[in-house]
Amino acid sequence: MKFLPNQTAGYFRSVQSGNWNQISTWQSSLDNTTWVAANTVPDFNANTITIQSAHSVTITASTTIDQTIVNGTLVYGNNTGSILTINDGTGTDLAINGTFQDIGPNSITWPASSTWSIGKHGNIITHP
Repeated sequence: MKFLPNQTAGYFRSVQSGNWNQISTWQSSLDNTTWVAANTVPDFNANTITIQSAHSVTITASTTIDQTIVNGTLVYGNNTGSILTINDGTGTDLAINGTFQDIGPNSITWPASSTWSIGKHGNIITHP
């Protein structure tokens, strides 16, 4: 299995359904063309993070994301104490083309200038 150095600032995409915090859920690329197994999980330092259409990724621990594209399903899990922060970085910070499901007990933190978009077939599901 080949790994790339300094994947933190690269591109990430899901390679299978799984937990956000498991390296096995992700692939990484420095050029958005050649993909290899990730050696870290993505965060707001990544170039873009894409959840592919056939995949469901669940966030179960605190994390900060940016430039995240949801073509499949992104679930913010119901784990007390976890916080999902949508960082304000370059471009759209969260693009929902698939499904975003918020079942977390806490509010999602959005800095004042963070942006998001929802595509024609995008869905947002929230639970109190």
